[in-house]
Amino acid sequence: MRVRFAILLGVAMIAQAPEALAQQQSPPPTLAGVQCPVIAPPPARLSGWSNHFVKPGMVHSRELFRSDLANLVPLKPHERISYPVTPSILKPKLYGGVYPLNITAADTYGVALGASGWVDVVQNGQIIHSVAGEAGPKCTGIHKIIYFNLQPGAYTVEISNSRIRQVRMLLVRGGPSSTQK
Repeated sequence: MRVRFAILLGVAMIAQAPEALAQQQSPPPTLAGVQCPVIAPPPARLSGWSNHFVKPGMVHSRELFRSDLANLVPLKPHERISYPVTPSILKPKLYGGVYPLNITAADTYGVALGASGWVDVVQNGQIIHSVAGEAGPKCTGIHKIIYFNLQPGAYTVEISNSRIRQVRMLLVRGGPSSTQK
């Protein structure tokens, strides 16, 4: 009798398992600390964020920054990087990288990052001061966008103080979303 009861109890527990599992589903994913039931598409001006790729050797190419294509770029420990100009903020035991940027038309440009990190733009040994910054649109995977007024020429983008070893980046032409019509 005890064996039969134990078997029936086991069958009853198995039958209820799917309901119990359904109630214990993991919470929706988070992006930049925000609960996101799904990853949202970015607004039209940031549509290049959805078109990303990793191309070996791309890190040293002038094609790295394009407004229609995000790139997943590798980062290294700070002590293994030769920054053209020491970043404004440099914390130990974190990651960074140095990437070329060629601007052909004067405008405000943003560097969008998919994770936290410090962004400096450098030209001729001088840090170009940012003119604005904003959080990325919720649930898109864009953590932040830092804006700079840039003239045609060659620049270097320095990423520093990232906690991760690779980051997704996108060049955004135009000012912050609050100035877009």
